[in-house]
Amino acid sequence: KEHVAALFDQKNQINHAVQLCGCQEIAYGIAEQTHARDTLAKLVDELKTKIKHALGKDGLLYIGNVRFLNGEPVSSGLVEMTSQGPHINGLDAYQWISAGYACHIHGSSTRAYIRPGYEKRDDISTPVVNLSSGTTVGFRYLQFGNNSPKQVQVVLGSHRKLKVNVRIDSYQGRIVAAMEFSEKEQEKTAELTSAVIGKHAVYFEFLSEETGAIAEFDRFTFL
Repeated sequence: KEHVAALFDQKNQINHAVQLCGCQEIAYGIAEQTHARDTLAKLVDELKTKIKHALGKDGLLYIGNVRFLNGEPVSSGLVEMTSQGPHINGLDAYQWISAGYACHIHGSSTRAYIRPGYEKRDDISTPVVNLSSGTTVGFRYLQFGNNSPKQVQVVLGSHRKLKVNVRIDSYQGRIVAAMEFSEKEQEKTAELTSAVIGKHAVYFEFLSEETGAIAEFDRFTFL
């Protein structure tokens, strides 16, 4: 029992050391002190394969499938950016979702960006502004549950006459709803043309015959 407990404690020490700096030498130092270098070296290799982030001596942060050389992180794999944060099953599609949750802004000729909000209020949305025609704004991922919504509702800030397509799974994915805004309409609801259930990425495509900045995207929800 004491031997097993000791090995378990050693593994915890190595896990802590490797997660802190990815330093194999520290882990080996612990192994030498406990006279179990070979056993603990195997644990180091096992633990390194599970490391998702590490800070190198050069100050660079490596995220996702970190690879090491001589105990130092040298590269990492691609990591998908999402909007869901800790909500691993996706954001609730039936709640109001701020456009500021976007993890994808693509195709803007006017450098669209998320305008920061500084007021400490939960009911304030952070809009995506400077949208030009052809811009897509995406959210990964939303949870629609077992029953498909019937409608989608979109709220804009200042904008020109434009059309908004709602796409699923990709910024070039199938269109499940479309709506046209006049310059005086801030809020619009459209019927879904096909069912959407489960967890999906959602993209909003903004189109207009106008040039330059055409819209500010404030928030949306499904009904």
